Amino acid sequence: MGLLRSNPSFALLCVARTVSFAGGSLAQMALVLYVAGRGGGGPAVATLLIVSDFSPSVLAPVLGSIGDRLDRRRLMIVAQILQAGTVLAIAALLPTLPVLLLLVAVNANLARAFEPASSSAVPQLVSEVDLVRANSMIGFGTYGLALVGPLGAAALTPLVGLRGVLLVTAGTFLISVALLWRLPPLAPSQSAQVQPAHTDRPALFRDAMSGLRYVWADRTVRATLIGFSLLVACTGLDDIALVVLAKNTFHTSDSVASLLYAGADIGMLLGFLALTRLTRLAAAPYFVAGMAVSSLGNLLTGLSWAVLPAIACQMVRGIGIASLETGSHTLLQRCVPTAMQARVFANLSTAIGFAAGVSYLGGGIALVSTSPGAGVVRSWSRRTPGHDRHCRSPRICYT
Repeated sequence: MGLLRSNPSFALLCVARTVSFAGGSLAQMALVLYVAGRGGGGPAVATLLIVSDFSPSVLAPVLGSIGDRLDRRRLMIVAQILQAGTVLAIAALLPTLPVLLLLVAVNANLARAFEPASSSAVPQLVSEVDLVRANSMIGFGTYGLALVGPLGAAALTPLVGLRGVLLVTAGTFLISVALLWRLPPLAPSQSAQVQPAHTDRPALFRDAMSGLRYVWADRTVRATLIGFSLLVACTGLDDIALVVLAKNTFHTSDSVASLLYAGADIGMLLGFLALTRLTRLAAAPYFVAGMAVSSLGNLLTGLSWAVLPAIACQMVRGIGIASLETGSHTLLQRCVPTAMQARVFANLSTAIGFAAGVSYLGGGIALVSTSPGAGVVRSWSRRTPGHDRHCRSPRICYT
């Protein structure tokens, strides 16, 4: 907390990101339950998540270029205002699935513009020696407190319905705007501040291409991007499988399914909180350890025999994600020039989004297919009267 007290500008950014991402998590969880409850099942949930994570990947290099060309404070404010408008449109219309997916895609692209701008603003507000602690604080709020999404959806949806939850989400975006408004200007680089007004700047497309070339040319950035993407491609499908695991295998309610999702968020909260207390400054060990621990949590979830052990295993996964996020962000902030950071973070998000899309697609196919492996693993799970012994099992996604 000393870092927040001594650096009011960083505290504003940290709280604004926390409020914004908590609202986004709340809306996503409510929409997942809404789509699943309307009979869409695993394929509809997979489609929603693909649109949410994959669609911004197409425009992410351009969105990152915008973050390196404009004042990052203004960009974050505009993105949050437009996100509030998109969520209000969903609340007012409660549209059919195709229109809902379109609005979710718009909102996801706005969030993708906000994220690299805010990540690249961190080293502009704190010293290099405080980056590990600062990124842990940012992660604690952004991802650790994302458990507000599953827990909030479980508590609010029965009381106020989907519309009420979305109105709360729009309110969180507007609160974030009020906080960001008090930040100082955050120009991408000193050279951008002193550049003559009449000088033509490079085209946006050329900026995007230069960002892609930089990612591939720099060994540290390239290794971080490839490692992170491979991990997501192999383990991201649990976001689809968890809801089906809770409902079809453990036969629980929507609220308990939300708690299963919250397990990883609780683990992230604990992991980020622990990282703020560590003094080691090297970022690479955090990154590598996070990959191993998060994968172990997924493996143990697939071997769980009941919902409570599964929640505990998701907490292990969350601790690994906290270390992974802190290590990767600190690595990139230290080795990438300020004027290139938004593009690097956006391209990292692009690669992760593509990997998540591949993972979600594979998970959706696995959940609607039956294989000999599914039949073997299914024999471990509880059966109810009339339950088809060859029914679709989310456990195959974990094995």
